[in-house]
Amino acid sequence: MKRKNIIIVCDGDFPTAKLPLKVLRDAAGKCNGIIIACDGTAVNLAKRGFTPDYIVGDMDTLSASYQKKYRPLIHKNTSQENNDQTKAFEFALKLIKEAEKAATAKSVASKPETPNNSLQTQYKIVILGATGKREDHTLGNISLLADYEEMLMQFGKKEFTRKASAGNTKLAIQEHDSYNITVEIITDYGIFTPYLDSFKISAHSGEQISFFAFDPTLHIKSKGLMYPLDNVKFDMWWKATLNEFAPSNGSRVTAGNGKATAELKFNHPAKVLVFRKF
Repeated sequence: MKRKNIIIVCDGDFPTAKLPLKVLRDAAGKCNGIIIACDGTAVNLAKRGFTPDYIVGDMDTLSASYQKKYRPLIHKNTSQENNDQTKAFEFALKLIKEAEKAATAKSVASKPETPNNSLQTQYKIVILGATGKREDHTLGNISLLADYEEMLMQFGKKEFTRKASAGNTKLAIQEHDSYNITVEIITDYGIFTPYLDSFKISAHSGEQISFFAFDPTLHIKSKGLMYPLDNVKFDMWWKATLNEFAPSNGSRVTAGNGKATAELKFNHPAKVLVFRKF
């Protein structure tokens, strides 16, 4: 299956770490990526030698001269209901819908006896520059990630054949997308990934991980973590932070030494964000 990365660059701190910059450079190479700039972020990209494929937002932070320069790339959205990050995410879903519609039509035309109404490409939506500068924007942008995962579920229900349900207790590996679409935030320090139900995730022994939930009725049974979550009440954000993957023998080891797997089983579907430190 083909893969395509859609990179959304927000107007927080521009990435400086190796991984987010690699993600951005790979997308700029046009081999498998699309870059969507949130409003005035187009200027920061230009200063670093990047040209976005699209610019989305209300254009309140993009100067008139840059709006003139990038006019063909601009998709103005003046809605006050969502911030520019969400507008860019919704625009990314629109691009996916259009691309998949064209790919499906081509597939049906070549093989009309076997129509395919599932995704033809595996999409990864990566959000960069979502943190920094203002703490209120940082918290808002990170929390929106859980809403985006719900939007992907609804998007999949409406547009494509559903392969899994949010209420399914069967554990999935970290590539938890139901419709071959994932979304995550990459910062200079780690990766935020949203989950809506039970999952299994693999890493190196000792790798640090934190969990954030927004539902005090949620209970999570865990295996493979240094500090089990079984008795955690998710009524404060700090309750399940600063954990780490435990090695198979249960002893503490240096990060990166050996493989480890953690299993998290929810008592009911809920919004959970996972942060994995580089």
